[in-house]
Amino acid sequence: MLRKSKLGVLMLLLSINIAALGQSGISESKLADLEETYGGPLPVDYKKYLLSYRGPSNPEQGIAAQSTGLGGTNPHYLWTADKVRTVTDSLRKAGVFNEDQLAFGDIGLGQLLLYRRVDGQWSSRVFLWDNKYGWYFHLYSIQYTQPYETAAQLIADIDTVGFENQDLTEIEDCLDCLYVYALSLDDSEYEDFFMKERAERALSIYRGLAKQEHPTAAASIASHYEFQEEVESDSVIIWREKAIRWGNVEDNYELADFILDYRPDLKASAVAALEALLNHRGYAGRAALKLSRLHMRDEGEFKNLAKGIQLAKRSADLGNLNAKADLSFYHFKGIGVEKDLQKALDFLVEANELSNERFGGGMWDEEIELIKQEMKK
Repeated sequence: MLRKSKLGVLMLLLSINIAALGQSGISESKLADLEETYGGPLPVDYKKYLLSYRGPSNPEQGIAAQSTGLGGTNPHYLWTADKVRTVTDSLRKAGVFNEDQLAFGDIGLGQLLLYRRVDGQWSSRVFLWDNKYGWYFHLYSIQYTQPYETAAQLIADIDTVGFENQDLTEIEDCLDCLYVYALSLDDSEYEDFFMKERAERALSIYRGLAKQEHPTAAASIASHYEFQEEVESDSVIIWREKAIRWGNVEDNYELADFILDYRPDLKASAVAALEALLNHRGYAGRAALKLSRLHMRDEGEFKNLAKGIQLAKRSADLGNLNAKADLSFYHFKGIGVEKDLQKALDFLVEANELSNERFGGGMWDEEIELIKQEMKK
């Protein structure tokens, strides 16, 4: 479950306030061309916003919009038709996007705004693609002005006014404002009775958002069922799968982790979920390592030492220090590979160096000395 430390980042990413500053540089004919090229029609709110826009526009950057969040105000850009076509085609050619994804703007730092095709139609929901991690965040529909300040005030008033006395009418059309509000309820530090009441209200809001296929709301519902005294495993799996289907690709990892801990009878589903992340920029290393350990340790149909070693190497190549440590152990013991103390030492030294860089201390100092002593025998 997301904690308070993530709330500021979440608000910054999800709270968009678009302010009209100039001409869009996209005419009806240009929009028609885009629709013909990419199998339109494009979302009505997107077209309406562009065609009604009056103000300056940079041919290279597009329309300057503004994003307001806890970190301040940052520029967003909705591109011209030519840039939409250039960037989208380039990403599709590179295999980053598929035919059901259309880039139409950016917020800088390698983060692109995109539409996704759902059931053959371009959805009005805007998603964010991150060049570093490849994560998709459910954002907003640009028809809303995202009443961020209203949502922030409602959150601030929870402790004084009381959530049961608050009117959410002003943010009811802003899905992500509602989500962030519910998240603030769900992350309570109250006594048990009040914590339960707040959590129930948060769950009610998540369920309302889920009716509109809000992926992070679905993930939060899954977490609710997972962290009960009696875990409702079927419900956890159902809601994780919904979160994945609606856009939270990274929830494949949570799904696999849960299945391996609670539902080993569904291990094939865990394998499939991890395999779906092997090309994910943010999760490839972790997914490959978890899948490697499954193949190395399983005592049934999924035991496959060769595949396990291959995946461990893949994870290690992506900089995963635990994968390097695993490879050291396998070479030390001769599991899945020929016993090779020098390789065992090399892998563990690399892992230890990464540990020093990232955490300010080596995790395997003693083990390295043991391997060195073994080599002297």
